[in-house]
Amino acid sequence: MQVFLLLVGLVGLGVGAELIVRGATSLAKRFRLSEAFVGLGILSVGTNLPEISIAIDASVRNVLGDVGGSIAIGSAIGSSIAQISLILGIVAMIGTLRIARRTLYLYGAGLLSSIILLFLTLVDGTLHRLEGAILVLFYVSFFGVLILNRRSADATPPAALPIPSHKPWFYLVFGFVLLLGNAELTVSTSLALAHQFQISEAVVSVVILGIGSSLPELSLSSWALLRKKAGLSLGNLMGSNILDTLLVPGLAALIGPLAVHSTTLWIDLPVLLGITLLALFYLWSSPKGLQKWHAGTLLATYGLYVLIRFGGAVVG
Repeated sequence: MQVFLLLVGLVGLGVGAELIVRGATSLAKRFRLSEAFVGLGILSVGTNLPEISIAIDASVRNVLGDVGGSIAIGSAIGSSIAQISLILGIVAMIGTLRIARRTLYLYGAGLLSSIILLFLTLVDGTLHRLEGAILVLFYVSFFGVLILNRRSADATPPAALPIPSHKPWFYLVFGFVLLLGNAELTVSTSLALAHQFQISEAVVSVVILGIGSSLPELSLSSWALLRKKAGLSLGNLMGSNILDTLLVPGLAALIGPLAVHSTTLWIDLPVLLGITLLALFYLWSSPKGLQKWHAGTLLATYGLYVLIRFGGAVVG
């Protein structure tokens, strides 16, 4: 029953995020907001609303004295690992992924610096409010840099779906209701499963929630690639990882200090850094874009990571 409720929660998070992206994109076009704002401020943030919702709900639970504080950070890191390996690998199997060198350098610098900054703020075992504020400020600053550099054609966001004037507001309101309700359901059932099967919160958050909360990125990146927008597909995944490692834990820490599990700090974050370096190297060294064997390597790496985390080679 708990597994079924968890699946319901994850699907609900994806549906809620999709509704919000549709509504917000339509409103942005209607009010003639810039394409850069639509692409970065709506699509990037919109596909990460499941991670944000889970982290905030877990942080509130932590402040109220309930368990689950490690989920706030673990789910964001797990989502980042899944996106840069599992999701990127699946999308690369669908079609050829390539990105302009200038964009690759910009996003690559953001990805690596965000992982390093998150590690430095977590190295003492706790993410304090001040450190959370630093992460949020760093993300806002990087967001500004992206806005200023958003000139390349491969970064153009997709057009809004043509929907009647009254529906965007309905999508926004109903989408947020779905997100909030299903975030609570997802966190509570994840905790119940962890206790029932004696699996640590760290493993549940980085693997199960990491995969589940990455489904919106899989949907949007696949959609963009099938429409010959490889730059948008890659940009969405990279931008999502930067947001996951900065804004998600930062916002959660602003609610209250969060303790981080030792394996999240010394296993999951180094794995994220290693896979990120591998993916960036593939993109940099292959002018024709990611090849199928690149995708296969990324998928195999993620599979090995999951086996280790669940198999007991690394005690969670």
